Amino acid sequence: MTSPSAAWEELDRRARLDPRLDRYRIRRGGAGALRWVPDGWHLSDAMARIAAEGGWWPGRWVLGRPEPRETVQDMVLSTMNDGWYDTEPEVLWVDVGDVWEKDSFFTPLLRHPVPTAPLLGFSSQALWWSMVFPTEEALLEGFLISHDELGFDEDHGGAEPGGIDPFFVEWVTQPPRRPPYLSPEEVAGRGRVHARLQEARAAWSTDHPCWVPGLMPLMTEERWPREAKAAVLGLPIEEIRP
Repeated sequence: MTSPSAAWEELDRRARLDPRLDRYRIRRGGAGALRWVPDGWHLSDAMARIAAEGGWWPGRWVLGRPEPRETVQDMVLSTMNDGWYDTEPEVLWVDVGDVWEKDSFFTPLLRHPVPTAPLLGFSSQALWWSMVFPTEEALLEGFLISHDELGFDEDHGGAEPGGIDPFFVEWVTQPPRRPPYLSPEEVAGRGRVHARLQEARAAWSTDHPCWVPGLMPLMTEERWPREAKAAVLGLPIEEIRP
């Protein structure tokens, strides 16, 4: 298992000062937390550590809960490639959880061990697909930035009442929207989150096969480039439909 990341340690420190953050803590699952992983497949070391030893996730955690794994994999294949493939995919996507009730994130299982993995996002409301966080650590860094600048949202802004504004996941690649119900201070705070995410993402990197430098980070409601879809699906590019 990987050692605790800087972001996890910072969240531990902050939670000792502000117990409200404990709502985002994942409790230790123990050895049985990974029994669901199919034979011949590997969860990233970082994600496996969260599941088995506990950690942090900025929303609702569902990894490994009893629900059909094929649901997510079929959805990804059907959306990215019309459900078609000839070669067996080298990536198996499973549900990690929601950051907001409409924004879900998935993690890839591979045929070989890897230390970290990017997160594939889908919004059932905005209908975007995203690959903006190359590692689990990057997602938690974004969460910490949102906590720094916006704190806990007790009233509105799209956040769960009393929680951290979850829309930082969209601000990695695009500036925040300015709905009329936000105060000037809230608009400025979201702008600061966006600016800091631009700085942070410059330092994010991975050599994971699902991540394509130059094309990612990527968030769009439109069709993805074929090279990006091939990497995410673990299929030869010749099998990717336009």
